[in-house]
Amino acid sequence: MKKSFSSMILLVTLFLQVTLAIIPSIGVVSAVGNVTSSDNVTINDFTCNITHGTVPFESRLNGNVTGQVTRWKWEFYNPQIDHWSYSAGNGNFVTTSHEFGRVGAYGVFNVTLIVVGSNGSDSLKKIDYVVGNKNTTGLPTANFSASSTSGYAPLNVTFTDNSKNATTTLWYFGLTNTSKEKNPTYTFTSPGTYRVVLEVSNGRGWDATAQEITVQGQQKVLPEAGFDADTFNGLDVQFVDTSQNANGWNWDFGDGTNSTEQNPTHIYSQAGNYTVNLIVNNENGTSLANKTINVEEVSSSSDESDSGDSSNGDSVGTVTVSDSSDSSSSGSSGSGNSGSSSSGSSSSGSSGSSGGTGGSPEPQSNVATKELSQTSITYGNSVNFNFPQNATPVTNINFDSKKTVGKTTAIVEMLKKSVHSGFRTTF
Repeated sequence: MKKSFSSMILLVTLFLQVTLAIIPSIGVVSAVGNVTSSDNVTINDFTCNITHGTVPFESRLNGNVTGQVTRWKWEFYNPQIDHWSYSAGNGNFVTTSHEFGRVGAYGVFNVTLIVVGSNGSDSLKKIDYVVGNKNTTGLPTANFSASSTSGYAPLNVTFTDNSKNATTTLWYFGLTNTSKEKNPTYTFTSPGTYRVVLEVSNGRGWDATAQEITVQGQQKVLPEAGFDADTFNGLDVQFVDTSQNANGWNWDFGDGTNSTEQNPTHIYSQAGNYTVNLIVNNENGTSLANKTINVEEVSSSSDESDSGDSSNGDSVGTVTVSDSSDSSSSGSSGSGNSGSSSSGSSSSGSSGSSGGTGGSPEPQSNVATKELSQTSITYGNSVNFNFPQNATPVTNINFDSKKTVGKTTAIVEMLKKSVHSGFRTTF
């Protein structure tokens, strides 16, 4: 009988030794794929009923876990004295009591919950989750604000330390990245929820506070289609893309023809109303814009002088800028204004005025390149047309206006060959 009793004691002793050896060694196995079994476990969160106190004090911790739990373990770590303690158990009732400061440890405590199921495991760690101090007075108070608590990656957040009575500062951005700056700026490059912790201390003790930062995946920027159409040249229409965030263009000119240029010029075969569609795209999607334009044939001559008042209120006329091969050529400037142009070549001109619709007198088959500029002409003010794209050697035209004309478009054309052998600007 004594022998049998001794054997039972020995077996119980061995069982306890094996159990104690297993408790600190529960590993964390990542779940593979989208496991739908109820045995797949996920930690949603865990809570502690007392997170601040004077050591020693006892707290109750509860895990909010989805799935069938077979084993669980709580880890408590005090970095001030590098001390670990554990609590473990089996089943879905993932809760435990723990006495913080029982071995004389004080300061901040990291708490980690690990759960294991038949199809995988999960873990959740909270840095500086519990604070225990020996003193009750003169303690620091941790407090901070964030410039943003959510946004798209990469998300830049500036943190402002508003703590009181603190002499040291330590920030945690998630689990690994830290900073000792008082007011750091940190960039969250990957999507996720990050627990940002501010830990402070002084000679009397410690304090910590946390804020969650939610980072979403990179925002998809969709294109926004838009365009303008310059119909001043009659059947020859210049289209100008005003779209945003686009890297591809598909034009439908409404007469059965198309183009994939960004700013195409299109010659219609006859006058009429045309519905033009522009579809733009980028890697995130497409956008459509459309408008109906009125195309009219215009007279090829703009040399006839009149009072300078055109039927549509625009100034009319041309300025021809010659290249070095024909420095004697000249042209006229509309509205009776004095004018000048800046280019890489010499230029000359004379003042005059003419009526009409403002179309270029040059056949478009003889135009090598052109550039448009638009501004408003008002009496007594200096007028400046800029051509920043350098499509021609003319970079700007400026003059003092002697009348109010309103919104006016200037077109600089580089001619292929003509009597002027140079460049022409049409208002």
